[in-house]
Amino acid sequence: MSSQSNFRRVRGERLLLEELRTLLRDAVDPELEGVRPLTLELSPDGGHARVPYVVDAPQLTDESAMRRTSSRALERASGFLRARLASNLELRKVPTLGFQFVGLAAEDAAQEGGEPCLE
Repeated sequence: MSSQSNFRRVRGERLLLEELRTLLRDAVDPELEGVRPLTLELSPDGGHARVPYVVDAPQLTDESAMRRTSSRALERASGFLRARLASNLELRKVPTLGFQFVGLAAEDAAQEGGEPCLE
């Protein structure tokens, strides 16, 4: 892969991640509350994006229930998110989004803007 195409891919990943974070932060679905994408990695052809995420939650939250709830909500919202990414970033081709639950993060880490403290 040439350095030019690598730079373009990295820049695209960063733009997509920033916009996706904004869309999820502004989401009205209560099941998406606290969902925070960590990174976004595009496939070599740009057709698929892998998005590991954490959920900001109180200490005593049931992780398996939060995983099911957030996964289901992200699956439902995937088409909407892709459409908004295409519109907001003026893209003709938007990758499919593959979300991967990483774990719960302490709410105070998210509020301080720090790295997630996985439990």
